[in-house]
Amino acid sequence: SADAFIDLNVGFAGVTIVVPEGLSVKIAVSSGFGGVTDNRRTRTETGSNSLIITGKVGFGGVEIRN
Repeated sequence: SADAFIDLNVGFAGVTIVVPEGLSVKIAVSSGFGGVTDNRRTRTETGSNSLIITGKVGFGGVEIRN
């Protein structure tokens, strides 16, 4: 399996991450006055590949969607 990694450092901004359906997404983001919203239509994982999202969000937001 091949995992992909995104390391975020978001301040006073917004980020949208678009992922294909069926991809496993693991979120390990710390936030202060911000947050991460998982708006994927489906969260059914069909493969062994994963996207691992780490980092920090301050005064901003991250949206994950299909």
